[in-house]
Amino acid sequence: MISKDQGLLKEVNQLLRFRVNPILGSGKQMLSWIHMEDLTRMLLFAIQNNALVGVYNACSSDPMPLGQFTRRIARRRYGICYIPFPAPAFLIKLFLGKKVRK
Repeated sequence: MISKDQGLLKEVNQLLRFRVNPILGSGKQMLSWIHMEDLTRMLLFAIQNNALVGVYNACSSDPMPLGQFTRRIARRRYGICYIPFPAPAFLIKLFLGKKVRK
Protein backbone atom coordinates (compact mmCIF):
# COMPACT_ATOMS: atom_id res chain seq x y z
CA MET A 1 0.00 0.00 0.00
CA ILE A 2 1.33 3.44 -0.89
CA SER A 3 1.10 6.09 1.80
CA LYS A 4 3.31 9.12 2.30
CA ASP A 5 3.05 8.61 6.07
CA GLN A 6 4.30 5.02 6.34
CA GLY A 7 6.19 2.20 4.69
CA LEU A 8 8.52 2.45 1.74
CA LEU A 9 7.21 5.77 0.47
CA LYS A 10 7.83 7.45 3.84
CA GLU A 11 11.45 6.27 3.81
CA VAL A 12 11.99 7.33 0.19
CA ASN A 13 10.45 10.74 0.87
CA GLN A 14 12.80 11.32 3.82
CA LEU A 15 15.83 10.91 1.55
CA LEU A 16 14.22 12.88 -1.27
CA ARG A 17 14.11 15.92 1.01
CA PHE A 18 17.87 16.02 0.46
CA ARG A 19 17.32 15.34 -3.25
CA VAL A 20 18.82 11.87 -2.93
CA ASN A 21 16.95 9.08 -4.70
CA PRO A 22 17.63 5.73 -3.00
CA ILE A 23 17.91 2.77 -5.37
CA LEU A 24 17.73 -0.28 -3.11
CA GLY A 25 19.76 -3.30 -4.15
CA SER A 26 19.72 -3.78 -7.90
CA GLY A 27 16.55 -1.69 -8.32
CA LYS A 28 15.15 -4.50 -10.51
CA GLN A 29 12.88 -5.96 -7.80
CA MET A 30 9.28 -5.82 -9.01
CA LEU A 31 6.95 -3.70 -6.93
CA SER A 32 3.22 -4.41 -7.01
CA TRP A 33 1.88 -1.36 -5.28
CA ILE A 34 -1.63 -0.14 -4.53
CA HIS A 35 -2.85 3.27 -3.45
CA MET A 36 -4.65 3.43 -0.11
CA GLU A 37 -7.82 4.85 -1.72
CA ASP A 38 -7.96 1.97 -4.22
CA LEU A 39 -7.53 -0.62 -1.46
CA THR A 40 -10.24 1.08 0.61
CA ARG A 41 -12.65 1.07 -2.36
CA MET A 42 -11.95 -2.63 -2.96
CA LEU A 43 -12.60 -3.53 0.68
CA LEU A 44 -15.78 -1.45 0.79
CA PHE A 45 -17.02 -3.16 -2.39
CA ALA A 46 -16.33 -6.58 -0.86
CA ILE A 47 -18.18 -5.66 2.34
CA GLN A 48 -21.20 -4.39 0.41
CA ASN A 49 -21.41 -7.42 -1.91
CA ASN A 50 -22.15 -10.64 -0.01
CA ALA A 51 -21.93 -12.68 -3.22
CA LEU A 52 -18.14 -12.28 -3.27
CA VAL A 53 -16.29 -15.30 -1.91
CA GLY A 54 -12.71 -16.50 -2.01
CA VAL A 55 -9.39 -14.73 -2.13
CA TYR A 56 -8.77 -11.46 -3.97
CA ASN A 57 -5.52 -9.76 -4.87
CA ALA A 58 -5.21 -6.01 -4.35
CA CYS A 59 -2.38 -4.51 -6.39
CA SER A 60 -1.69 -2.17 -9.25
CA SER A 61 -2.31 -3.28 -12.80
CA ASP A 62 1.06 -1.68 -13.57
CA PRO A 63 3.81 -3.27 -11.42
CA MET A 64 7.24 -1.77 -12.00
CA PRO A 65 10.84 -2.24 -10.89
CA LEU A 66 11.61 -0.58 -7.56
CA GLY A 67 14.31 1.62 -9.13
CA GLN A 68 11.85 2.95 -11.72
CA PHE A 69 9.26 3.58 -8.99
CA THR A 70 11.64 5.70 -6.90
CA ARG A 71 12.91 7.56 -9.99
CA ARG A 72 9.33 8.38 -10.96
CA ILE A 73 8.65 9.80 -7.50
CA ALA A 74 11.88 11.83 -7.57
CA ARG A 75 11.10 13.25 -11.04
CA ARG A 76 7.61 14.28 -9.98
CA ARG A 77 8.93 16.16 -6.97
CA TYR A 78 12.16 17.66 -8.34
CA GLY A 79 12.27 17.25 -12.11
CA ILE A 80 15.83 16.25 -12.96
CA CYS A 81 17.38 17.87 -9.87
CA TYR A 82 18.10 14.81 -7.72
CA ILE A 83 20.98 12.42 -7.19
CA PRO A 84 20.42 8.68 -7.73
CA PHE A 85 21.98 6.82 -4.80
CA PRO A 86 22.49 3.08 -5.34
CA ALA A 87 22.42 1.17 -2.05
CA PRO A 88 23.85 -2.33 -2.59
CA ALA A 89 22.23 -5.26 -0.77
CA PHE A 90 25.13 -5.71 1.67
CA LEU A 91 24.86 -2.04 2.73
CA ILE A 92 21.10 -2.36 3.30
CA LYS A 93 21.61 -5.51 5.39
CA LEU A 94 24.35 -3.81 7.39
CA PHE A 95 22.12 -0.78 7.98
CA LEU A 96 19.23 -3.02 9.10
CA GLY A 97 21.48 -4.99 11.43
CA LYS A 98 21.47 -8.24 9.45
CA LYS A 99 24.51 -10.48 9.18
CA VAL A 100 26.26 -10.04 5.85
CA ARG A 101 27.34 -13.33 4.23
CA LYS A 102 30.19 -13.49 1.79
